Amino acid sequence: MEIVSVVFTEEAQGSHDRLRELYDEAVRKTRQLEDAILSGEAWTRTPSKAAKSKSKPLQSNWTRREFEEGVRKIKDYIAAGDCYQVVLSQRFSAKFKGDALGDLPSVAGY
Repeated sequence: MEIVSVVFTEEAQGSHDRLRELYDEAVRKTRQLEDAILSGEAWTRTPSKAAKSKSKPLQSNWTRREFEEGVRKIKDYIAAGDCYQVVLSQRFSAKFKGDALGDLPSVAGY
């Protein structure tokens, strides 16, 4: 697994010091996320009662088999030199009733 953080350099408005602050903040957040993943904390958080009682199971736009086949095809394209990077994404959705902002940290694992 790779964790990638993005810093929008234009937010620094030409200030080297501000750019360093933005970079340092991105590194801090990335380390925090990495620590949560490695410790298992990201997988053990419990959504609020409202989120648990009113949300439905996640639905993917791919089956596991389709997604894995997509990964295999991408690896073949890279090996053949047809491309050097691909972002294969998977969309998850679910019906949810509750306080979306209030429950977001527990639902998203933060």
